[in-house]
Amino acid sequence: MMLIQVQFLKRELFKAMEALDEVVDSNRLNVQLLAAVPAFGLAFAGAKVGAKVNTERILEQSNIFDN
Repeated sequence: MMLIQVQFLKRELFKAMEALDEVVDSNRLNVQLLAAVPAFGLAFAGAKVGAKVNTERILEQSNIFDN
């Protein structure tokens, strides 16, 4: 009788693990998007700052030649 109970619990555990695997697989895209959004935001902000610094540098160089 104990063996039957152990086998039943083992089967129920595997069912629960399969259900958990399905949830994890279905949420994988959401997690990847949540990880990618801040990276794109930082890249955009870095490009914006870089463009501003570069523009200021070019304007300073053009002012030097005007004098």
